[in-house]
Amino acid sequence: MKNVVQKFGAPTETRLLKDEGVVEYRWQLGGLEIVMAAYSDKDPKGLESAPHSIEIKGQDPKHVCRTGRGLGLGDRLTDVKRRYGHYAAYRNQRTPQQSPDQVDIQWDDETLLELRLSPDGQIVSMHLMANIS
Repeated sequence: MKNVVQKFGAPTETRLLKDEGVVEYRWQLGGLEIVMAAYSDKDPKGLESAPHSIEIKGQDPKHVCRTGRGLGLGDRLTDVKRRYGHYAAYRNQRTPQQSPDQVDIQWDDETLLELRLSPDGQIVSMHLMANIS
């Protein structure tokens, strides 16, 4: 959390989702929206856990939000294939002639990156979720 606040400043909004035991932090940075979630009941002192989920959507013209392999909002399906290749599973709710509407990339530790794509194949949102067991 400390690194995210250093990079983006204090969250625009903080919500405690008591039923889920989650603290949700939201940043509105121009056309970019970042939502980060952490469990609030993992530590006996009441401190939240490390973030288990981060979602980024909107416009990111300065490319401040990138994956470890350099993938970001506005990138195309070809970029996903070039950077992640066989790790990616393509889901399509559209016609076969169109690009998939979602790409899932899952690692051995079950961390999941969901990419939502526009009809023309551009990434419009990225959601990274850690497997917390």
